[in-house]
Amino acid sequence: MDYYLGNWRSLVDEIEKDSRDEQHLTTAIQWYENEASSRYGCQPQWNELLTCLLHKEPVIKNGVLEFDPVFHLLNPGLQSTFLQLLLHFRHVIPRSELLPFIRDIAQRCEGGETWLDVYVRMLAAHCQLSDFKGLSESGQVEAFKFSPQNEERAAILCQQLSHVTVPPSQSTDTIDSTKLSEAIEITEEMESEEPNVEEMTDSALESKEFPEPLNTATKTSLMKLRECWQMECIDLPEEFSLFYTSTPDQVTDYCQILDFGTLTENAVVCAGQHLLTVSENMSHNNIVQFLQSALLKKLSENISRPLLGLLKKMGEEIPKPLVDGIFVPLVMSTDQCSSTTEIICKIMKESMQAKDLIHMVRKLNSIQQELTESHVSLYQTLVELKIPMEDEDLTTMLETLKRSSTNFSKNLKFGKLILATVNIYGDQMDKNHTSILHQILQNHSSFLKKSIKSAVQKLTV
Repeated sequence: MDYYLGNWRSLVDEIEKDSRDEQHLTTAIQWYENEASSRYGCQPQWNELLTCLLHKEPVIKNGVLEFDPVFHLLNPGLQSTFLQLLLHFRHVIPRSELLPFIRDIAQRCEGGETWLDVYVRMLAAHCQLSDFKGLSESGQVEAFKFSPQNEERAAILCQQLSHVTVPPSQSTDTIDSTKLSEAIEITEEMESEEPNVEEMTDSALESKEFPEPLNTATKTSLMKLRECWQMECIDLPEEFSLFYTSTPDQVTDYCQILDFGTLTENAVVCAGQHLLTVSENMSHNNIVQFLQSALLKKLSENISRPLLGLLKKMGEEIPKPLVDGIFVPLVMSTDQCSSTTEIICKIMKESMQAKDLIHMVRKLNSIQQELTESHVSLYQTLVELKIPMEDEDLTTMLETLKRSSTNFSKNLKFGKLILATVNIYGDQMDKNHTSILHQILQNHSSFLKKSIKSAVQKLTV
């Protein structure tokens, strides 16, 4: 494919490296987040992508020269990935940029039941919510029709949404499109022939109040879930859909009723395995709430092999929710024991990728309290794994270490951490970094001080 896509061309290259179609959306999301957040990234702009996709190229059809938008000349796999990416980030893409693209694509849509048709209808529906004049003068996008197996789930969601109210002072005509919250996302289930209503977005209904208490049907479903976990059922229970069709606040309420603290460890492991089964359909915040309620109290000094295995699997499949939901609360805890630190270090070493470890570094860098030996051990593990840190992250880490350097003036672990940091990241250190290191050295007095000083001096040569 030789069509011009500007800075987005490298995304296509990344996608084409992976032959697994089901991983293309994940690859695209990670690529965008990395490039947009990195100081040295290409800073991809949505208007550039949409303009490139609408740029018309000459093509011969039935012996006739025609000009078609680049989007329609891409293979179906790339078309699908781009549409899913736009759906994922639809709330941050300016309406004025997204609308012309969707208008053109919707007009050319055949109105079938392929996934491409579904994605187009979903984007068109989103634009209609943002622009009440409609997409065209000729007509509107048809409402999505649920199959019989999805009608019941849709009815439950509609009933929940019926309690949501917008303050009278707000007008839908003046609400910024980036602040509109959509309650339902239709996500693809593998081996399914149609969309399934199975996800609430993080922002959906979070600021709304549900004055009515949990109804009897919901409580009954939660009790069935609890019984299922106690029996260690392998198959995913239908009632688990509550966790990906609700808001984070509702998930918190559900977990209080389930009372994970009184469940056996095997039952909690069973619940965690069910979570992994549907994690792709759950929002980040919902997973974090579930993990905090279900697992935190079970992480004692003597962690069992099944629970450790579950945590390792989570480190592979849902690393960021694991960091935010489990690691951060443990790290911030004043009574953190050495065994939990060892568990975190073990999972970071064996299960997590570099991009997820960077997320962990940034969480550690945000600590405002005095560092403990547990924090030093975590930093030591991350540094020894040689994760690619940006200059800003490295600076913040050194500043964080400097704040506690007096308390660790004679601490060998702290000295070992500073020495390892200089040896591993010395090549990318500048004058600002060396200045911070000199300030740390002024407070340090362990026998490693000479080695650290020698290593720092080599940086300035």
